[in-house]
Amino acid sequence: MPSYSIGELYFDFAPLDDHRPTCSRAGTALWEVARLGRSRLRSQESGGDYTETTLRMLCRECGVVRLERGEGLIHELTNVAQIGYGGKPSRCAGLWLHPGPLFGYRELDELGPETFYATGSATAPTAREDVIGTVSWYKTERRATRWSAGYRLTEYGNAARVPNPNHFSSKTAAARWIAEQHAAELAAGKAAAAQGAP
Repeated sequence: MPSYSIGELYFDFAPLDDHRPTCSRAGTALWEVARLGRSRLRSQESGGDYTETTLRMLCRECGVVRLERGEGLIHELTNVAQIGYGGKPSRCAGLWLHPGPLFGYRELDELGPETFYATGSATAPTAREDVIGTVSWYKTERRATRWSAGYRLTEYGNAARVPNPNHFSSKTAAARWIAEQHAAELAAGKAAAAQGAP
């Protein structure tokens, strides 16, 4: 399976925007999706049969049908536990942690997703601004599990790491650090607004 970053999974896949503007599903990813595979014969020069695959996206409400067709489209079947996106968020230190993809090695995948996006809501983030920070685990040279945290996201969709070498011994401690940074930022914003008020 090709690897996707947590940022690609949450922000770079875009809904098809083909619904009619008056459709209640406009701007969403709500489609009835089906797949058709047909065997085709190549010319004798090319040799061999191939499968032409067509994906049909249909909206029964507005009547739009989108067909995507190609030779040898790669199909993958996986689940939300593998890619993270679509999985249920967990509550931790007052934040919601949304899972990213697994690491990709069986012995490490038992630890769960490598990275989580921390938000203030159980609803999956749809924009980078929704993400308060990230929580990630890693292994030390002695194979101990440690957690790192980052507050906010950089322009590349990654979080800035903890600005000191004190990484955390638990996921909860890392999430708590993010919550503290966020609370301090909110308090500073309120104080600045109060000073500017007439």
